[in-house]
Amino acid sequence: MRLNWNDPHAFTAETVSALIGSVDDCASRQIRVSDDGMVYVADVDDAGLVRVGPPYRATGALTEPQECLTGVRAFLDVWKAGEGFFGVDAAADSLWVETVYRQLTMARDRNVRGFIDMYEELETDEHRP
Repeated sequence: MRLNWNDPHAFTAETVSALIGSVDDCASRQIRVSDDGMVYVADVDDAGLVRVGPPYRATGALTEPQECLTGVRAFLDVWKAGEGFFGVDAAADSLWVETVYRQLTMARDRNVRGFIDMYEELETDEHRP
């Protein structure tokens, strides 16, 4: 499953929930955004090396780190298998889904490239000094 984060009809909290629920929690995974703005889940090892997933080799073999991020505009943390960050239960967790959605939206709006820090406080006008 891929979401176009530049299309407000295709990129919503509901579609992010569907993305999170589109894979199970049996592998380490990472949410990535391609250079053309497509949001997708990549199966990775714990170091962030892609195992399977477009636009990378679908051979099951690890790729080199520089290859793993070729064509990737931005990416979230790697979540290890079994930690509950993906799958049906994670997709039903509205707080988790909203957090992922807001961080991706903030990254898009700020034109972030590279790592998106999920734990960075979302700034709003009421939180600014």
